Amino acid sequence: MKSTLKLALGLASAIFASTAVSNVAHAEDLTLCWAAWDPANALVELSKDFTKETGIGMKFEFVPWTNYADRFLNELNSHGKLCDLIIGDSQWIGGAAENGHYVKLNDFFDKEKISMDDFVPATVVGYSEWPKNTPNYWALPAMGDVVGWTYRKDWFSRPELQKEFKEKYGWDLAP
Repeated sequence: MKSTLKLALGLASAIFASTAVSNVAHAEDLTLCWAAWDPANALVELSKDFTKETGIGMKFEFVPWTNYADRFLNELNSHGKLCDLIIGDSQWIGGAAENGHYVKLNDFFDKEKISMDDFVPATVVGYSEWPKNTPNYWALPAMGDVVGWTYRKDWFSRPELQKEFKEKYGWDLAP
């Protein structure tokens, strides 16, 4: 739980720093904008610990995926005041950085001892860096895409498959 809280606090701090520092530096409440889906609900739960630690209340603006890009890109482009924090889509980093919607976070990360080495490298490149493959950070990876692997456990106990596998690869088939 501590590492999850640390990540949530770091995420909130980094996004907070990247979107509207001057407007909400002394905020009593912050509004986080994201898509309406189960991970957003989990963030609501994590925010309770954030509020307990910081005294800063959290509000949320979640919209369905079908309206997500239109809603929040309009918010950014119009310099809207709704979102103190935003979990933007990975495709937005370049445009948001180039158009002044996000601020470079390197100095903030150094000050707060946020290390990008604590994140999966592919998520740093895909969700934090602009230009890609440079040490210029504009966000923290909030949620990386993952691939799940499943297998038929009963196949591992079939002698004919174990034998065939051993002959082909030279080692035992094991789950």
